[in-house]
Amino acid sequence: MALSPGAGAVTPHATVTHTAPYTGTHASISKSTSTYGSCTASGKLTSLKWVPTTGNLTGVASGKGSGCATPPFGDGSASGSASATIDVAFPWHVTSGGHNITVDTSYMYKVTAAFTGHLGCKAAVNVPGHYTYNSCSISASAGASWGFELYDATNNSYLSGSHTSVTGPQNYTDVYNDSSCNGLGTCTWYNSTYGCSGLYYYANCVPSGTTATGFNSSWLNTSANCQYSSLGHCYSWYNWTLVGTDSYWVVVYLSFSAYASIYGYAAAHSATASLNGGSLGLTGWKVTSIAVA
Repeated sequence: MALSPGAGAVTPHATVTHTAPYTGTHASISKSTSTYGSCTASGKLTSLKWVPTTGNLTGVASGKGSGCATPPFGDGSASGSASATIDVAFPWHVTSGGHNITVDTSYMYKVTAAFTGHLGCKAAVNVPGHYTYNSCSISASAGASWGFELYDATNNSYLSGSHTSVTGPQNYTDVYNDSSCNGLGTCTWYNSTYGCSGLYYYANCVPSGTTATGFNSSWLNTSANCQYSSLGHCYSWYNWTLVGTDSYWVVVYLSFSAYASIYGYAAAHSATASLNGGSLGLTGWKVTSIAVA
């Protein structure tokens, strides 16, 4: 008999493990694409799919924004984004009591977040007696997260915890270039970069163009469920005793997105972002097993 992580607080049960092909599952896909601005932009989603015979989840998201402003006084902008969430419900019968649930997932997808063109921005023009200002910005991001919840269909209630979600490899960069003159001969610059390429830390950052592969295990202890933790300390506990006569579903979710935007830059500048987990040989995500102990 094998037990999931955190099993110490649970009365042992025989472990039941499911692997592909999965039967009786129900999948729901929500998706969104958007474009904005006076310049050229695009957002696209393809290959959104759940394959129960293999346990694979696939999807490709892309966004692009191209510049068209004429610095220093142009205000052209463009942004393109795409995002999707795939929820898959797995039916499960349990005996009464506390249980450990473990969902193992593997992944293979490519993250791209890139810029073209020189990212310098024209300085604000000093005009005596007048405040002047010029701004340029560009952003690109792509990433994914996944995990699961336990759903009690009999009582219409969900249970999730601090160990049930995963932040996958991602890339995110924002670049800002702002300048102003106060009309008295003094001009200032503000230049900053945020995200994976900046001074701030984002979990699981990888370079643009990386093909990310790996394996994750997420878990839930219904008898001693930590709903919120920080630096290894749990701040909120919840106990949920399962009832053998209730109808339960393990609901696995996958969310991914790509976003690109540009402001104040002329033509030949662009921001592009994509997350490819479903084409060109990239297999996306696979629910390798679900175990309940």
